Amino acid sequence: MRRVRDAVWHAVRKSKYLQAKHLTITEPLSPEDRAARERLWPLVKKAREEGKKASFKSSFALIDGKKYDFSDVG
Repeated sequence: MRRVRDAVWHAVRKSKYLQAKHLTITEPLSPEDRAARERLWPLVKKAREEGKKASFKSSFALIDGKKYDFSDVG
C-alpha cells in the first residue's frame, strides 16, 4: 500500500541511526533502469569530479539541472 510505503520512506529520511551509520535504503531498480544507470555512471562521476551537482532520478541522470538519458552516452 502506498500509504505504508510513504510512511516507511518518511521514517528512513529522519532516522538518526541510519544517518549516523551512513546507511541508506533504496527501492529496487528494474533491470532496464539498472542498465541505464550503469551506462550513465561515467558521465555522473566525471560531473561530480568537476564539482557539478549530479544525481540519478529513475533511469536518467540530472547534472546541474539538465536531464541526460542513457541514449546521450556514446
